[in-house]
Amino acid sequence: MSTEADTTQTLACAPSLEQLLRLTDAVQAAISAGDWQKAAVAEAERRTMLEAYLERERGKNGDLDRLSKELAGLQTRSNHLIGELSHHRRRLEQKACELGRGRRAVNAYLDLDESSAGT
Repeated sequence: MSTEADTTQTLACAPSLEQLLRLTDAVQAAISAGDWQKAAVAEAERRTMLEAYLERERGKNGDLDRLSKELAGLQTRSNHLIGELSHHRRRLEQKACELGRGRRAVNAYLDLDESSAGT
């Protein structure tokens, strides 16, 4: 059960925008390297950090224009990550399709070889 002290402590420990951007860079690097496990772990951490950041900023009632610009920049970078992930996904789907065609060709050859050996 969360107490007011827990919430205050969480907000005090909320990450900075710079920390969020560094973690976004780490997600990007993992995606670019094809390290999907590391990317998934970093993205889960990034999401948690973003939620804490937004909770803290919401409580400040501060400069909404600044916050809007920061979030727009983060959204742009997130959209880039999504685009790169989509590219990798299409590439993997294409490779899977090629692999399936190759397997079917080998199976067809083996079936042809077996039927000609029987004659």
